[in-house]
Amino acid sequence: MAQPEYNEPEYDAERTSTFSASERIMCSFLIESLNATPLKSIIYISRAVMMLTESDIEQYKIDAKEVISLFSVSERLVFASEQNQGSSMKTYKIDFSSLDYDTQIDTWTKMNAYDYCIPKDNVGTETNDMIIEELGPFEKMVYSTKNLTDTGYQHMVSDFLMYAIPITQKWAYLLTTKISPSTYTEMLKVYKGSRDD
Repeated sequence: MAQPEYNEPEYDAERTSTFSASERIMCSFLIESLNATPLKSIIYISRAVMMLTESDIEQYKIDAKEVISLFSVSERLVFASEQNQGSSMKTYKIDFSSLDYDTQIDTWTKMNAYDYCIPKDNVGTETNDMIIEELGPFEKMVYSTKNLTDTGYQHMVSDFLMYAIPITQKWAYLLTTKISPSTYTEMLKVYKGSRDD
């Protein structure tokens, strides 16, 4: 049986006319996303989507697993740990080991191993190249993200943002239909007041 076409949801003034803490929290996440860095905006919007009910998720045809996936990856990229490899060399360590490669990594990465640096205590370039060539796609990703160069880290972030931003912006648009104009006005006043203090 053919699925019905998606109809853009309309703001339900009657349903949201009463106090709703979840609506205010959702609104606060969206406001925070406006002034956040691209990676952090994905985190805020994903958290706002997590406030939706199961029926809302179904109505808006949002993939709940994708929400968790984009949140998990963006959080790891934001909180990548910096490591000093000597002189002016700085590398980044990102732990993707607990993620599912097929659904959470392979969907947005454009290469199996981003530019990485050989650790100070390693035996040499040739040995590293031999090691990584023998690894599978997921193992290559985990291996290279232990010591990503700044270039490798930036390329990885760029590839993820190119994939994730269009998705999360669509989510943000859908979420605006769940929030009353009065709540927006109220929350914006709160944020403006906190910045003026």
